Amino acid sequence: MIIVANSDGRIFNRIRGNNLDQFPTGFFEPNFAFEIEDTIDNLFEYYVDTVEEDFKLMLRPTIQCPPLTNVAANDTDLFTISNLPRPCIVSIDGIPYEIDDGKFEFTTSMPGVYVIEIDHFPYLPFRAEVTAT
Repeated sequence: MIIVANSDGRIFNRIRGNNLDQFPTGFFEPNFAFEIEDTIDNLFEYYVDTVEEDFKLMLRPTIQCPPLTNVAANDTDLFTISNLPRPCIVSIDGIPYEIDDGKFEFTTSMPGVYVIEIDHFPYLPFRAEVTAT
């Protein structure tokens, strides 16, 4: 199988077969392609480690969510996600907020359900609903 990715390691195509020589020089530019022996069904779960010259498929890391997604609507109780990539964008109900220190804290005085989303490659997209009561 031939994997086609961009310079960030984001995979956007796969080609059945294993002969890169069948393509003319520069065919994949500005992206790159390389051969793998395995067949992978869900490329969305992978990225290409481009740090080394030997490209490697890596599982995309996940953002870990606390097990409890309920907070009291008292402007004090916190929903916290730590160890985020620095910097990253966290969206609350579609409104983006930049997080520079790797820690997201959410509190509110308004009861409701809030959608928290983070899409920061190579991490898998993250989505959680936080209920404030």
